[in-house]
Amino acid sequence: MRTFIFPFLVCSLFLVIELVCAGPHSRAEAQPVHISASHDSLRAGQVFDIYIVFEGSQAFDRVIFPDSTQFSDPFEFRNAAFGITPQEADSARISLQFFGDEDTELEDLFVVGIQQTDTLAFELPPLLFHFRATLAEDDELRPLKPIFEFAASLLPWIIAALLIAVAGGGFWYWYRYIRKPEPPPLVEEPYKIPEFINPYKELKQSIDALRSEHQKGELGTEAFYVRYSDALRGYYERLYTFPALEQTTREVVQALKARRINPSHVELTEALLSESDMVKFARYEPGPERITEVLDQLDTAASQLETHDRRLVEQMRLAHHRKYAPRESETNTPSSS
Repeated sequence: MRTFIFPFLVCSLFLVIELVCAGPHSRAEAQPVHISASHDSLRAGQVFDIYIVFEGSQAFDRVIFPDSTQFSDPFEFRNAAFGITPQEADSARISLQFFGDEDTELEDLFVVGIQQTDTLAFELPPLLFHFRATLAEDDELRPLKPIFEFAASLLPWIIAALLIAVAGGGFWYWYRYIRKPEPPPLVEEPYKIPEFINPYKELKQSIDALRSEHQKGELGTEAFYVRYSDALRGYYERLYTFPALEQTTREVVQALKARRINPSHVELTEALLSESDMVKFARYEPGPERITEVLDQLDTAASQLETHDRRLVEQMRLAHHRKYAPRESETNTPSSS
């Protein structure tokens, strides 16, 4: 990035210097183009004509004569007519109106010839017009400032914009590479094995939380049944790898039987999930005493699962360790010199 900033700043400075020295336009030397005027002295407000003849137009596909954009204070463009000379030359008659109060030159006019993709501009020589006052010359009657003020040239604004861009680029380079300190190097934290979440402990914590909230009166009946149903189904889905959270109670019971789970536990699970379905879909409303009994049944179901699934939970823990332990050994292995 540093190698790009310095050439950009230098090129921008050279461009500003070239614009200042070269002026607003760069045109070809006047060659086969002639210009004349119907008057050589003008009064304020007088309408007059200028005539432009381009004898070398046959070498171009198209010729563009001056239009209203090339005339400024104290000349105002009125209209234009083309083809006023024989066919061997292109020509134009342009009507202007004079709003000056002193001798003035009509300059910076040019004719453009276009040949396929090439463009050539022919600069026209300036025309001097003498100011002719209607009244006798008297300094007291002369205006103190020009009659009209038109928009200034865009060149100063372009130069100012380039200077601002150069200054901004220089400031950015100074702030980015000189003033602003380099950020401290990133220190990579040592890799840690993600904690293994025991499915049984997760289920037991859910049951304990339900009991605590029920005793404090912070849990509604429907929310209680929905949460313990999700806790049981989530345990089965994680440990036995079937979509218990999306299945119906009947499908969950069939899946447990297919895995040869203790029949007493399957029977208890079916009763708990069926009662939850009645609360959710049949608007069954058990009393507080029944909720306390359900909590005791949940503790019984959890104890059965702890005994039945102890070996399966240990296998899950070992598989989790094998999955992440190689990455730990790689990060802790010292690099060879």
